Amino acid sequence: IPNADGEGTLSCEWRVRMSVVSSTDGNTFVGFTDTQEDTLTENPFTISGTTVTASANPDDAIGFVFHGGATNASWYPVSQNSDTLTIDGVTNMAAVDRTPPVTATWQTLRMDIHNSAKVVEFYVDGVQIYRYEGSQAIDDVALTPVWVNLEGTDASNVDLDYVYVEATRLA
Repeated sequence: IPNADGEGTLSCEWRVRMSVVSSTDGNTFVGFTDTQEDTLTENPFTISGTTVTASANPDDAIGFVFHGGATNASWYPVSQNSDTLTIDGVTNMAAVDRTPPVTATWQTLRMDIHNSAKVVEFYVDGVQIYRYEGSQAIDDVALTPVWVNLEGTDASNVDLDYVYVEATRLA
Protein backbone atom coordinates (compact mmCIF):
# COMPACT_ATOMS: atom_id res chain seq x y z
CA ILE A 1 0.00 0.00 0.00
CA PRO A 2 1.45 3.40 -0.87
CA ASN A 3 2.00 5.99 1.80
CA ALA A 4 -0.89 8.29 2.63
CA ASP A 5 1.30 11.37 2.18
CA GLY A 6 1.40 13.03 -1.23
CA GLU A 7 0.12 10.04 -3.20
CA GLY A 8 -3.35 11.26 -4.23
CA THR A 9 -6.20 9.47 -2.47
CA LEU A 10 -5.92 6.30 -0.46
CA SER A 11 -9.29 4.57 0.01
CA CYS A 12 -10.20 1.43 1.88
CA GLU A 13 -13.51 -0.30 2.43
CA TRP A 14 -14.28 -3.17 4.78
CA ARG A 15 -17.51 -5.14 5.02
CA VAL A 16 -17.79 -6.44 8.58
CA ARG A 17 -20.33 -8.22 10.77
CA MET A 18 -20.18 -8.65 14.54
CA SER A 19 -21.75 -11.80 15.98
CA VAL A 20 -22.39 -10.01 19.28
CA VAL A 21 -22.24 -6.27 19.89
CA SER A 22 -20.68 -5.90 23.32
CA SER A 23 -22.35 -3.55 25.75
CA THR A 24 -19.43 -3.67 28.16
CA ASP A 25 -15.81 -3.96 27.10
CA GLY A 26 -15.55 -5.44 23.59
CA ASN A 27 -13.11 -3.44 21.47
CA THR A 28 -12.91 -3.63 17.65
CA PHE A 29 -10.68 -1.64 15.28
CA VAL A 30 -10.88 -1.61 11.48
CA GLY A 31 -8.37 0.53 9.61
CA PHE A 32 -4.73 1.05 8.68
CA THR A 33 -1.68 0.78 10.92
CA ASP A 34 2.06 0.99 10.45
CA THR A 35 2.40 -2.42 12.12
CA GLN A 36 1.48 -5.75 10.58
CA GLU A 37 -1.49 -7.43 12.23
CA ASP A 38 0.52 -10.43 13.41
CA THR A 39 2.93 -8.15 15.32
CA LEU A 40 0.25 -5.87 16.80
CA THR A 41 0.30 -6.29 20.57
CA GLU A 42 -2.89 -4.40 21.35
CA ASN A 43 -5.80 -2.54 19.82
CA PRO A 44 -4.56 0.83 18.49
CA PHE A 45 -7.33 2.70 20.36
CA THR A 46 -9.47 2.28 23.45
CA ILE A 47 -12.44 4.33 24.63
CA SER A 48 -13.45 4.81 28.23
CA GLY A 49 -16.68 6.76 28.58
CA THR A 50 -16.00 9.67 26.22
CA THR A 51 -12.19 9.55 26.23
CA VAL A 52 -10.20 8.02 23.36
CA THR A 53 -6.69 6.78 24.10
CA ALA A 54 -4.14 5.95 21.42
CA SER A 55 -1.88 3.02 22.31
CA ALA A 56 1.89 2.93 21.96
CA ASN A 57 1.75 0.07 19.47
CA PRO A 58 1.35 0.96 16.64
CA ASP A 59 2.81 4.47 16.34
CA ASP A 60 0.51 5.41 13.47
CA ALA A 61 -3.06 4.23 12.84
CA ILE A 62 -6.27 5.49 11.29
CA GLY A 63 -9.71 3.94 11.01
CA PHE A 64 -12.88 3.06 12.91
CA VAL A 65 -13.06 1.90 16.51
CA PHE A 66 -15.98 0.45 18.45
CA HIS A 67 -15.78 -0.01 22.20
CA GLY A 68 -18.82 -1.41 23.99
CA GLY A 69 -18.07 0.50 27.17
CA ALA A 70 -18.00 3.89 25.46
CA THR A 71 -20.69 6.44 26.15
CA ASN A 72 -22.99 6.28 23.08
CA ALA A 73 -21.06 3.27 21.73
CA SER A 74 -20.75 3.56 17.96
CA TRP A 75 -18.27 3.25 15.11
CA TYR A 76 -15.98 6.22 15.76
CA PRO A 77 -13.36 7.70 13.40
CA VAL A 78 -9.91 7.89 15.00
CA SER A 79 -6.27 8.40 14.07
CA GLN A 80 -2.90 8.78 15.68
CA ASN A 81 0.24 10.29 14.21
CA SER A 82 3.43 9.21 16.00
CA ASP A 83 1.41 8.15 19.08
CA THR A 84 -0.45 11.48 19.22
CA LEU A 85 -4.24 11.39 18.86
CA THR A 86 -5.18 13.51 15.81
CA ILE A 87 -8.76 12.46 14.98
CA ASP A 88 -11.07 12.01 17.96
CA GLY A 89 -14.51 11.15 16.63
CA VAL A 90 -15.88 10.49 20.12
CA THR A 91 -15.40 14.13 21.08
CA ASN A 92 -15.93 15.78 17.70
CA MET A 93 -18.53 13.73 15.81
CA ALA A 94 -22.12 15.01 15.76
CA ALA A 95 -24.57 12.84 17.69
CA VAL A 96 -26.82 12.54 14.63
CA ASP A 97 -23.95 10.86 12.73
CA ARG A 98 -23.29 8.09 15.26
CA THR A 99 -23.76 4.65 13.72
CA PRO A 100 -23.40 1.68 16.07
CA PRO A 101 -22.79 -1.86 14.88
CA VAL A 102 -25.85 -4.10 14.77
CA THR A 103 -25.61 -7.72 15.89
CA ALA A 104 -25.27 -10.17 12.98
CA THR A 105 -25.70 -7.40 10.39
CA TRP A 106 -23.21 -6.60 7.64
CA GLN A 107 -21.91 -3.03 7.64
CA THR A 108 -19.63 -1.35 5.13
CA LEU A 109 -16.96 0.92 6.60
CA ARG A 110 -15.08 3.18 4.15
CA MET A 111 -12.32 5.70 4.60
CA ASP A 112 -10.84 8.11 2.01
CA ILE A 113 -7.54 9.81 2.85
CA HIS A 114 -6.75 12.89 0.72
CA ASN A 115 -4.27 15.77 0.48
CA SER A 116 -1.30 14.37 2.40
CA ALA A 117 -3.68 13.00 5.07
CA LYS A 118 -4.95 16.49 5.88
CA VAL A 119 -8.47 15.59 4.72
CA VAL A 120 -10.06 12.27 5.70
CA GLU A 121 -13.66 11.17 5.10
CA PHE A 122 -15.32 8.33 7.00
CA TYR A 123 -18.45 6.47 5.81
CA VAL A 124 -20.71 3.78 7.29
CA ASP A 125 -23.00 2.04 4.80
CA GLY A 126 -22.37 4.76 2.22
CA VAL A 127 -23.28 7.67 4.51
CA GLN A 128 -20.54 10.10 5.50
CA ILE A 129 -20.36 10.17 9.30
CA TYR A 130 -17.31 12.41 9.71
CA ARG A 131 -14.97 14.63 7.72
CA TYR A 132 -11.62 15.67 9.14
CA GLU A 133 -9.67 18.68 7.89
CA GLY A 134 -6.57 19.83 9.71
CA SER A 135 -3.00 18.86 10.40
CA GLN A 136 -1.64 15.60 9.03
CA ALA A 137 -3.84 12.83 10.48
CA ILE A 138 -1.26 10.09 10.02
CA ASP A 139 2.45 10.11 9.27
CA ASP A 140 3.72 9.30 5.78
CA VAL A 141 4.59 5.69 6.53
CA ALA A 142 3.73 2.44 4.78
CA LEU A 143 0.26 1.37 5.93
CA THR A 144 -1.30 -2.07 6.31
CA PRO A 145 -5.07 -2.69 6.44
CA VAL A 146 -5.99 -4.54 9.65
CA TRP A 147 -8.91 -5.45 11.85
CA VAL A 148 -8.51 -6.26 15.53
CA ASN A 149 -11.20 -7.72 17.78
CA LEU A 150 -10.71 -7.96 21.54
CA GLU A 151 -13.73 -9.77 22.97
CA GLY A 152 -13.69 -8.58 26.56
CA THR A 153 -16.27 -10.37 28.69
CA ASP A 154 -18.75 -10.88 25.83
CA ALA A 155 -17.65 -13.56 23.34
CA SER A 156 -17.86 -12.05 19.87
CA ASN A 157 -16.58 -12.77 16.39
CA VAL A 158 -16.01 -10.15 13.73
CA ASP A 159 -16.54 -11.58 10.25
CA LEU A 160 -14.84 -9.90 7.33
CA ASP A 161 -16.49 -10.30 3.92
CA TYR A 162 -13.98 -8.24 1.94
CA VAL A 163 -11.33 -5.53 2.07
CA TYR A 164 -11.08 -3.19 -0.92
CA VAL A 165 -8.05 -0.90 -1.19
CA GLU A 166 -7.50 1.66 -3.91
CA ALA A 167 -4.83 4.33 -4.36
CA THR A 168 -4.99 7.08 -6.95
CA ARG A 169 -1.95 9.15 -7.75
CA LEU A 170 -1.70 12.79 -8.60
CA ALA A 171 -0.57 13.46 -12.16
